[in-house]
Amino acid sequence: MHPVLFRITETIAIRSYGVMLAIAFFVGIIIAIRFAKREGIKSSVVIDLSLWVILATIIGGRLLYVLMNLKDYLSSPLDILRIWQGGLIFYGGFFLSILVAVWFFKRNKINEWRGLDLLSPAAAIGYAIARIGCFLNGCCYGKPTDGPFGLIFSPESAAGSHYFGVPIHPTQLYAMVINLAIFFVLWYVYSRRRFYGQVFWSYVFLYSVYRFLIEFVRGDKGQIAFGMTAIQLVTIALFVCSIIGYLELRRGETID
Repeated sequence: MHPVLFRITETIAIRSYGVMLAIAFFVGIIIAIRFAKREGIKSSVVIDLSLWVILATIIGGRLLYVLMNLKDYLSSPLDILRIWQGGLIFYGGFFLSILVAVWFFKRNKINEWRGLDLLSPAAAIGYAIARIGCFLNGCCYGKPTDGPFGLIFSPESAAGSHYFGVPIHPTQLYAMVINLAIFFVLWYVYSRRRFYGQVFWSYVFLYSVYRFLIEFVRGDKGQIAFGMTAIQLVTIALFVCSIIGYLELRRGETID
């Protein structure tokens, strides 16, 4: 749609994906601080954590994207650094940021499940905002459709070049709406939380269901086995883990 918001010079441009990613991180930090106050955790601790998580999210998300599209970067390795143009895979950033967050919580003597609970709503709202950047950038697009929601993307975008002049599912907007709904569900769960880790595993469960289903209308992913994409196979494993993790923690100590 609008990969470039505006140009400063002929060679320097402000790209929509980079701007929305920055806004997503900013809003996520604000939300995390809000939930941290309920836990009696200082804002300064959340800000320190956020710097680590943001770095892990970008590195992990970019690394997985590059590995899954390695042939596109062999001839132009410097393009790996152009993250403002798009090209982050959620699971890469998710797994690395979880590891970094757990390390941070242990270092600061914060229960890791308690900490992951406060990060989960922030992750959901941040993801929803970032998908607006994907829509403007024309990445993470859907398959052709003759339905009422089909949109034609500009030819300079990845979506428009792949499906030139063809209406396709605006999967980025689907993702934005669904993950915004997930955010409000997590807010509700948080307010009635009975054990640490309940919000986190609820998020993993809801995200895995959303991601598995939306992959069926994604147009930028190839099937690898059983008629499913690589992301769907990972999502199935994550779905199972979310149920096991939720049930295991529910058997433990409850919050008074």
